[in-house]
Amino acid sequence: MQPSRRELLDDFLDFVGEQSDANARNTAERLLNRALHTLWLKHPWKQFVMPAPFSLTTVADQRSYALPAHFGRVLGGRIRNLTTPRDLVGIEPETLQSAFPDAGTTLEVASAPQLFMVSGTCGVGVLRATTDLVSAVSTSALDVTQRVTVEGYDSSGNWLRQSATLNGLTPVDFPIRVVPWTFGKSVVAGTNPSTELSSSVGSVLLSGLIYGATLQTLLPYESAVEHQVITLYPKPSAAGEVIAVPFLRGLVRSLYDGDPIPNNWQEAVFEEMTIQWRVNTGELTLDTLNVARPKFLDLLAFEQANRFGTRPSITPFTG
Repeated sequence: MQPSRRELLDDFLDFVGEQSDANARNTAERLLNRALHTLWLKHPWKQFVMPAPFSLTTVADQRSYALPAHFGRVLGGRIRNLTTPRDLVGIEPETLQSAFPDAGTTLEVASAPQLFMVSGTCGVGVLRATTDLVSAVSTSALDVTQRVTVEGYDSSGNWLRQSATLNGLTPVDFPIRVVPWTFGKSVVAGTNPSTELSSSVGSVLLSGLIYGATLQTLLPYESAVEHQVITLYPKPSAAGEVIAVPFLRGLVRSLYDGDPIPNNWQEAVFEEMTIQWRVNTGELTLDTLNVARPKFLDLLAFEQANRFGTRPSITPFTG
């Protein structure tokens, strides 16, 4: 019963009586992504648990590390140092700052990390501890009008934004050294993308010129990517230690007709799309009252039911 994007859109447009309207299909395609994201945010769904944790390798004196773009949430409240086996306990940023005011300052002393926090987001897949010269280049010679932007701290601690125009297969250098923190691209205003819902023809790479590594790759349909950032305390004194982070996968934008809808989500997605469609057409004024969503409740009930196939047992009270 798991449909593809095409099948769900066909069923939905038939339901609302817009089977042959190309504009209605465009609206429904965008509405589908909104509905999927809305449902994903409502609950830590078990079907998004990844069987293998994400592994990061420590760099001496580097506090923060970018998690992959498909990283959704930490699974549980602990991560594991596999090199020198120990658990690291999760802590809220506000609690860390109250308990350890030296965190992130020049007074923090590097040691074996004991705690971790998910501390905001960044727009690059590799974080640098020091500034770097960066450049952007496309894998397609046709990308010559797209604008790219990089933000980050310079060597004096100033937050800078630098923008440039792509030059196809020829790298474009940004003039000021920064610690790259965000990266994005867009089609120039007044022009249409060559492919719907895309912002470039090829993939666009941001690379460091000094350290020589690719910091982020934006695919044609990605204008920007947000990475969650994990920060260790104390900052590691040893390089090369492997930290395993169990996690739930996040959603990516549904773009192609063959993209699958998450299994068992079709009714809840259909329901959410119908509600928002009626808001768009004026049949509902606004979804301010969070109108009843029985299909979502059905999905939640299935999620919370015992799916291990074993009968639960209760230990008798022996006190």
